[in-house]
Amino acid sequence: MFEADGKTNSNTFVWSGKNLIDLSRNQMLLMEGKILGEETYLFIEAGGFTTGQATDWHPGWLVLKQVK
Repeated sequence: MFEADGKTNSNTFVWSGKNLIDLSRNQMLLMEGKILGEETYLFIEAGGFTTGQATDWHPGWLVLKQVK
């Protein structure tokens, strides 16, 4: 769960603006909310960043649907 003060319900995740910071893996993940039709979704980079990745490599995305 994301809270208004930038905290989450996890001690290892913090969010700021469009970034989710994963302290356990020392990585910052891009997040973006989108409304598609009448549904709201949150797209978060899946991570997996390492120095061995090809220069054209891109992470997958986790997609969360808002429950109302």
